[in-house]
This record gives sequence, structure tokens and C-alpha cells, in this order.
Amino acid sequence: MPAWLLLDTSASMAVTSVARSKYAIALHIAGGLALACLDRVSPVGVLGTGDRELRIEPSLSRQMGMQWLVQLRRFRYDEATSLAAKVTELNASLNCPKRDARERRWRHLDTCQFQTILVARVPR
Repeated sequence: MPAWLLLDTSASMAVTSVARSKYAIALHIAGGLALACLDRVSPVGVLGTGDRELRIEPSLSRQMGMQWLVQLRRFRYDEATSLAAKVTELNASLNCPKRDARERRWRHLDTCQFQTILVARVPR
């Protein structure tokens, strides 16, 4: 199963009053997570949550990981964030017919005098 890294490339991450910006720290952490995923043989994909179009499909290539790290080192100070839209877009692409789920309900022991029903989406 691929690991998707969502990186906020908006201007709010780049503006700072200290030596390293939140953006630089987030990029450093994302690079470490990507290398850890690749060590576990999990493909890594990247989705930028700023205005610029940044979507790198999951890959097992370390070279590809280094390329997107270098590509992401450049940022714009006028870039807005669109995190909610990007998460929705990613969620729609992750629905897989082989791994679809159905909703199940179970009756649990009552809590005080209240009926307790557990509801969960269970993979088939």
C-alpha cells in the first residue's frame, strides 16, 4: 500500500522569524519519512497542498524521492493553501474496488440505560 505525503507549500509555511522555516522543517521530516517508507518497500507519493499543481505518483525509486525533495525546495511567497480540496481529491483516488468496505452494525452491551450500537466500515 502506498504512503502519501501531503506537504503544505503555501506561503504561511515559508514566512518565519527564525533561522529555519516551518516549510524547511516539514520538508526535512517528509524526506525522512519517505526514506523510511522506501526501506520498508512501500511506494511513496507526494501531494502538494498549495496552489501549484504538485502530484507525484507513488514510486519505489529513491532517485524519484530525491528529485521531488529538490523540486520542493523552491517556494513562492504568494501561494495560498488548498488542503481540504487536495485531501478530497486524494481520498477519491484511493477508493479501490479490491479493498472496498461495507458498513456493519453490532449491538454492544448497554451503557447505563442507553442502547449501544457499534457502526464500522469493514473490508470484505
